[in-house]
Amino acid sequence: MTQDAAPTATAKGPYYATVEAAEIFGRRLLTAHGLPDEDAKIVAGCLVRADLRGVDTHGLQYLPHYLDRLRRGLINPKPVLKVEKVTPMIGALDGHDGFGFVVATKAMAAAIDMARPTFAVMGSNIFIAGSQPGQAQMVKLRSPRCTSTGRGWRCADDSAGQP
Repeated sequence: MTQDAAPTATAKGPYYATVEAAEIFGRRLLTAHGLPDEDAKIVAGCLVRADLRGVDTHGLQYLPHYLDRLRRGLINPKPVLKVEKVTPMIGALDGHDGFGFVVATKAMAAAIDMARPTFAVMGSNIFIAGSQPGQAQMVKLRSPRCTSTGRGWRCADDSAGQP
């Protein structure tokens, strides 16, 4: 006697969840594939933020691809990330094939820490974020009250540049 396969429920159309539920879902799958909880939280958070910005191609729908790359050993789930201080203001970080979300988050935190003793912005309502797009994105992500003017950033208060 054979058993029939259990019917599978297939979602039709978009599935809506709270931000918290979506992040927990992503984090659980990532930790089940070997990521430390803190790194899984970073990756899941970045994927959910992409969905919230309407960039569905880079959101949670991409998670199966990442999980496949983890299973095949193409992404290192536990890279040893150590910032090498090249000069007082220049650092280097080898990502060791880890998730770019994790590597970039740790690199930005290190860059902010390295710049902290020599960098200050006060009493300004316009902030030029530097010549590199990554610098501008760091200000935008760290200071969501700022908007691009095309040549710099205008902030609602003095929060620009402050972590």
